[in-house]
Amino acid sequence: MLKKIFFLLFIYFVIYGLGNNIIINIDLITNENKLKKSPITISKMEEIRAYNYSGKGITLYLPYINFYSDLNNRITSINFNLNDFLAMTNTKLPFLTENRLKYELINFEIMEIEEKVKLLYQAITNKKILKNIENIYNEVEKLFKNNDIKIPKKQIYNIDLLLKQLELKRKKHYHQKEILEMQLRNTFFINKKDNIILDTKDYKENIHNFDKNKFLKEEYLYNLPEAKVQLYKLKENNAEKVANFYRNILPRISPYIIINNFSNIETGVMVNYSLNSFITMSIKGSLFYDFNKYKNLNSNISFNITLNSSEKYQDFNISYLYNEEQIINNVRLNITNIVYTIEQLEMELNIAKEYLNLLENDKNYDNSPIEYLKYVLDKISYIEYYYSLLNEYNYNIFRLEIREKFK
Repeated sequence: MLKKIFFLLFIYFVIYGLGNNIIINIDLITNENKLKKSPITISKMEEIRAYNYSGKGITLYLPYINFYSDLNNRITSINFNLNDFLAMTNTKLPFLTENRLKYELINFEIMEIEEKVKLLYQAITNKKILKNIENIYNEVEKLFKNNDIKIPKKQIYNIDLLLKQLELKRKKHYHQKEILEMQLRNTFFINKKDNIILDTKDYKENIHNFDKNKFLKEEYLYNLPEAKVQLYKLKENNAEKVANFYRNILPRISPYIIINNFSNIETGVMVNYSLNSFITMSIKGSLFYDFNKYKNLNSNISFNITLNSSEKYQDFNISYLYNEEQIINNVRLNITNIVYTIEQLEMELNIAKEYLNLLENDKNYDNSPIEYLKYVLDKISYIEYYYSLLNEYNYNIFRLEIREKFK
């Protein structure tokens, strides 16, 4: 009976006590459903949702309809702003804004992915460094516990100091592991009881051969999300200038129709134009149709000049900072910097790896405990240096790969 109880308790702790294994990898980070829950993307999605809810700006250009009714009269009027309609149809501003918002969202998603991948690669790098340090630490501990090494009294202090340095390096990376694990739990909303497993399949241990020149081609640069955002902003700016011409430079043209008691109709066009800050000139042409009279069709043209103190509209639209060529050059510079960084890191990785191989093969420390510990600490320093380069190398390659995926 006791065996059965212990067995059931063991099963319970295995299933409920140890938690789940949460695998963190690139697939999890780039998961679309996960990205939608990110605060940075939620804010942009809310902006897009509000824009779509408003009719993508089209409602601004619809006719203005007014219905008025009392005991004696029933009046319906429809007023249409032709200038706004022309501004919309000739510039396609809603379409440009919609696309700009779409690529801004993609840009936000890329930034979110990059931040999470950077954290993942830092955790993987620290894990690999710690594994190497643990192996070296165990070797050192085993060597000094065997009492095979005779340590002169004069060297005991120096050896203790070197051993403490080794222990501090080990503690540093264990502490780093705890910090990174906490950041991973907060970033990916992982419970404390769940176990974090770092997937290293996308973490490149060696130099990755790929065509870097394709990332600098004109076609590739034009299709990048960061270029698309700036190009659509430029198009929006130019379209807004054209729209301002229709809205504010041309005379305001307003076709209208008024239906009174369903017995007579007035239809016409009103044209307003501000000559300066004080004088507004108006021309109104209209037709009247009365169903209750035999001679039911009348026309009228009126002319009016108004003195007012309102200021004439001034176009304060500031030209967009960059033209198309400058936008692409800026994007090219950004990608070139990433490619150049990768090439620099490749060179430094090769040198660091070659030096590590020399340390591995040339263990010339003359059986001296002090020289041996100095050798060990030197090796650990180069392991840290090598993997820090490898971390930056993987991250920068990923920055190119993620842009290619989203372009």
